[in-house]
Amino acid sequence: MSRGLIAYLVLVVLPAVLLGGFALRHAVRQRAMAVAEVEARTDLGAAEVARILGPALTQGFARAEDVVRATRQNGLTQQRPTEPILIRSAPGDYSYHRPVLRPKPPGAADLECYRRALEGGRSFEFVRSDPERAMDAYAFYLSRIESEELKARLRFEVARAVWQTGRRELACSIWKSLVHPSLSAVEHEGWPLWLLAGVRLEEGGRKEGGGSFLREVVSGRLALLSTAMIARVVKASGIDDTMVRSDWIEMRDRFEEAVERAIVLGRQALVYPGETMVEVMPRLVVVRPLDEEKTGELVACSVRIDARYVSHRTEPGGPRPGADIRLVATAAEATPSSAEAYVAVAPLRVEGIADPVGYAAVEDLGFGAAVAALDRQRLLQIVLVVLLLGTTVGSGLVLVLGFQRARRVARLREELLANVTHELKTPVTSIRMFAEMLARDPLDEARTRLFGKLLRGESLRLAGLIENVLDFARLERAGRELEREPVDVGELVRQVAEAFRFRAEEQGVEFRAEGGDAGADLASITHAPSVERILLNLLDNALKYRRPRSAAIELRARRVEDRLEVAVVDNGPGIPAAEQERIFEPFYRVQYDDYAIRGAGLGLAIARRLARQLGGELRVASRVGEGSTFVLELPAAANGEDAASEQDGR
Repeated sequence: MSRGLIAYLVLVVLPAVLLGGFALRHAVRQRAMAVAEVEARTDLGAAEVARILGPALTQGFARAEDVVRATRQNGLTQQRPTEPILIRSAPGDYSYHRPVLRPKPPGAADLECYRRALEGGRSFEFVRSDPERAMDAYAFYLSRIESEELKARLRFEVARAVWQTGRRELACSIWKSLVHPSLSAVEHEGWPLWLLAGVRLEEGGRKEGGGSFLREVVSGRLALLSTAMIARVVKASGIDDTMVRSDWIEMRDRFEEAVERAIVLGRQALVYPGETMVEVMPRLVVVRPLDEEKTGELVACSVRIDARYVSHRTEPGGPRPGADIRLVATAAEATPSSAEAYVAVAPLRVEGIADPVGYAAVEDLGFGAAVAALDRQRLLQIVLVVLLLGTTVGSGLVLVLGFQRARRVARLREELLANVTHELKTPVTSIRMFAEMLARDPLDEARTRLFGKLLRGESLRLAGLIENVLDFARLERAGRELEREPVDVGELVRQVAEAFRFRAEEQGVEFRAEGGDAGADLASITHAPSVERILLNLLDNALKYRRPRSAAIELRARRVEDRLEVAVVDNGPGIPAAEQERIFEPFYRVQYDDYAIRGAGLGLAIARRLARQLGGELRVASRVGEGSTFVLELPAAANGEDAASEQDGR
């Protein structure tokens, strides 16, 4: 490894890796801190909910204590009628009660007017069967009464008389006015007045105030009715009691369930489980023994909690907007935290009670989205770091490859200079020596002819060496294209064989040529001088590395589908398998102990490059001690006859 590469790794790659690792670690820590911040805010929000609900719970507990105390003293009290009361005589044996609010008692004058109105109106209505006079009698005293309770009762009597006169729409409108929530506590003839009006509308059978209207009214005010009153409503109205009873039973069962849970948990007070603060007013259930001397009976009261914390969305320190706030009896009932939402739980306490009365569970519904945003940010940081490292390492690899290529080119130049200098030295020295001998001493004709032959051989060798160097330089330059034309490769093989045959016979080598017969389909679109150069190079190598005895060389040409194959086969020393590809590298030569052959090592490199430039390939198959086969592959022409004829006409 070069010193430049080591310096690049230490000064560039290593700092980039350290910086990337620091950035990734920072991204992980930043995500963890952001998640912890969201969780901490949710925890603080839950604590804030519990803190604000504390006074409301304490106040509700005090109200419930008053109801329980009054129930112990006076039975079902009428002083606290807005809170439902449950009496348990034995486990599982409950009775549910909802006392009715008594309005302010009317004065003596109002009572006298009310008595006279009833006497006069009912006399005309029921005795004399004159509903018109009865209606006037009721209306005469209606304007003289100040008590709202008595006025409401008289309006009910007026509506009944109007109904009898046949003006039923007017009567229904009066009865509808009596179903107002402000008159929920008014009773008439032992019934809630609003309920009597609803029954009259049901009996009238009108679509706008019929059975569906009564069921809706009853369902919305079940908390105002006792168990006995529910039964009276169903019996008197004659309506389908399935919905009325199911709604009432559901509310009662929830109350009983809360009481049972309070008993099991051993708590004096317990919030209704699963209440959502934003949707309903949560309730607090207070449980006490009915008689401290009797352990089997108890009384329970449910009071509403003023959930003003619904405005938490605008208060600082509270949960984030969109958080879901629920009240649960135990911490285990809260929804566990997950990847989508984080849930914080805080205990709800009442002054004077040691144990929590419930828990506020705050679920941050935006937790999953916040974590997903942090994960996307971390992924972006990771991608940027990877791109930084990739760019750094990639640029380094480009530089290293550039350096290696530059070094390879420099090495090739050095090898070229060394090999060419060495190869040029021998023929130049020989030419100079023979030239000096010819110039110095007079020679006879035989020796002159011999020296001339030697000078010609050395000059040809020098020319071939220079030609190889020039060809290699031309092939190294990109962009040089060979001009291709139709060529009869069979004819070309015959010409090369004839030219080579004289050299082979002169060296005592057996030479055979096959496949160059006339009419053979061996046409190709190629460059004839390059093909001839490749074949001569292969034959020259086969002649150089021939066997000392029984040497043989073959030149074969044939067509294989859409390819032409021209093979040069020898029975020389062969080429080791590990070096069969390296012989095509520039300046590489196989070293043999028995062969001292000179050359620059460029012939096969030039031959393969020429073959590939012609769209073909040059490959070798060889076994040590048996010889080698070099095969030149060329693309065959689509119409070999035309190519051959064109070649013949040249």
